[in-house]
Amino acid sequence: MGRGGVWSLSRVTIRDVARRAGVSASAVSRVFGDGQGVTEATRDRVQAAADQLGYRPNALARGLIHSSIDLVAVVIGRMRSAFDSRFLEELTRGLAAHGLRTLLIPADEGAGDAPLLTALDWQVAATVVAAGTLPKTTIDSYARFGIPLIMAGSSTVGGLEGAPEIDSVMSQNAEGTRAATDLLVRSGCRRVAYFGLSHRPQSDQEREAGVRAALEGAGLSLDALALADSHAGTELDQAMDLLGAFPAPDGVVCATDSLAFVVIEAARRLCLRVPQDLSIVGFDDLPQSSWSVFDLTTLRYPVEDLAAWIVARILERRSGTVVTPVSHRIPIRLIPRGTTRSLKWVAPPSPGQAFSPE
Repeated sequence: MGRGGVWSLSRVTIRDVARRAGVSASAVSRVFGDGQGVTEATRDRVQAAADQLGYRPNALARGLIHSSIDLVAVVIGRMRSAFDSRFLEELTRGLAAHGLRTLLIPADEGAGDAPLLTALDWQVAATVVAAGTLPKTTIDSYARFGIPLIMAGSSTVGGLEGAPEIDSVMSQNAEGTRAATDLLVRSGCRRVAYFGLSHRPQSDQEREAGVRAALEGAGLSLDALALADSHAGTELDQAMDLLGAFPAPDGVVCATDSLAFVVIEAARRLCLRVPQDLSIVGFDDLPQSSWSVFDLTTLRYPVEDLAAWIVARILERRSGTVVTPVSHRIPIRLIPRGTTRSLKWVAPPSPGQAFSPE
């Protein structure tokens, strides 16, 4: 709202505040800067004028002057699941708790390194990449400017070694799905399928690998592989096709809880009993997973721990004491619920041994 109650598109400037307070523009700048060389009376007049005019100091410009931009770029792809939005919320809250602001930069598939170069234009303190992988040219650009990079959801392998500005953090993907598949096999499942993601991020590939490794250890092989296309909105049709095959799988490990919810709905439509006819395991442990309507057995990926690690790493990088890159894995935990059968076995049986699921 501008002067006289009329909306105005013009932004109130330091000069406007200086005229209203009857002081110089440099005095106003010092009041909203380090405050040095300003009397208490001047500070009060400037603050009163700023309040009357609705003036807010330009934090970005002030940071550029003092070379201390407290801005962290977060490069994000499409928010494909509830986990993505929870991660973004936890990360922005964690950064804000330490006085760091978040600059969100969307990155569509095929955008290349343009989003990351945009982050450089803003002279950010650090960049968190939660979408895709990094071209080598982008890594070189960040190295020249000395801006820390953190990969969230993919590792620093594949030509990124030796770049001291790059850290990465992921969950224990393969370890998690291996434990989930062991549970299915121990409970009597013999035809285990994997329901993954069509865009095949590194996390998804690792989760599939964990399923295959567990099955191989039990003398079995993957019964079926389905890849959900969330872009096209065909997840339910794909789940129906997966469960409608003959012979149908009797166990499904899903890349995310969101996909597991879809499989539960497909099983309901096909009149399959869960877990008697079909056992289902998700990944993430979303809040909805414990609801009675789902009661989903899942792998808990603590999003709070993920965001906290990233924030702590940014603070370490900014302190200037950290130079060695880190590739960190967030521990996960299997949470058994109603979509898998209970076990009477204490230890995993050997291949071919009789099972006794409850």
